[in-house]
Amino acid sequence: MKIIAIITDFGYDSPYVGPVKAQIYKIAGEEIKIIDVFHEIEKHSIYEALYWIYFLYKDYPEGTVFLCVIDPTVGTERKGIALEFEKRFFVGPDNGIFTLLINKGAKVYELPPPPASASKTFHARDYFSVWAAKIAVSPFILKTLKILKEPVKMNIKKPLKKAGKIIGHAVTKDKFGNLLTDIPNKWVSENKKYILKIKSFEIKGPLKTYADVPEKNLLFLKGSFGFLEIAANKYSAFEIIKPKFPEKAGIKEI
Repeated sequence: MKIIAIITDFGYDSPYVGPVKAQIYKIAGEEIKIIDVFHEIEKHSIYEALYWIYFLYKDYPEGTVFLCVIDPTVGTERKGIALEFEKRFFVGPDNGIFTLLINKGAKVYELPPPPASASKTFHARDYFSVWAAKIAVSPFILKTLKILKEPVKMNIKKPLKKAGKIIGHAVTKDKFGNLLTDIPNKWVSENKKYILKIKSFEIKGPLKTYADVPEKNLLFLKGSFGFLEIAANKYSAFEIIKPKFPEKAGIKEI
């Protein structure tokens, strides 16, 4: 079954998600499976979007088309693009939301301009969903597009591992207030003990579960998306730490 997976900042109570799906069905028919991946990206946050897109894509099978619309400059001269990465496809605005995929070697195609009939404020329905549906039906359509050599990328800070020390960042949070970092799980060993320092907080880990510390206490552990996570047992680490993303997080072995 062909899958189109949607990521937006529209919100789950939005009237805009339905028309996007309707447009996809008009073009691709009922053989398409549409999955609502995440509609709660912080409004207009390209920075948060680029991390969530990268955290979430791996769980979906090869051939999935991701329709990603976090588009604060909708209707302007910014381009529309399609990407091919690890046998998956991504469609959305050329505004930096695909920065991490591009940095990892994604092939980027420039979409033709939206049709004159497209709403200036609803490219998700009238432009991007159309191309997501076309690619899902026939990925070979990408071969008709020209390569975009200089797509827009955000200038992001990268994690570093050097001389036994790790310097990374808390980059976003989930609804529980857990802080997701850009530090790969594989950079720390479960057989060793570390201290993670973020702002004035020093946190031991990696632990295996949230329940390994008393309620409202901080911990860090290997997250389910492949990157370290800072959490508090039955409480919000975000409310305790109050980070400003990206917030520096350093790790040293003890």
